[in-house]
Amino acid sequence: MIRSFIKFDGVYAANHCEVLASPEDDGSVSLIRYSFESASDPHEFGYTYYDVYVALRDPPSPRFHPTKFVVGFW
Repeated sequence: MIRSFIKFDGVYAANHCEVLASPEDDGSVSLIRYSFESASDPHEFGYTYYDVYVALRDPPSPRFHPTKFVVGFW
């Protein structure tokens, strides 16, 4: 899922995980923050982070359900 977001070769790393104090309006209950290191230039995306918000569904599915993606800049 997150791999299809950027069309460059490289590696995503999960740097931060947060359980939200209360669910957001879209049902998100947690977020995972990723960074990306490009294979061609490790500094190319160093100022960018990618937050993936995740919701629980009833009944729960075998995979998590992302509700939104946020691209941010340091």
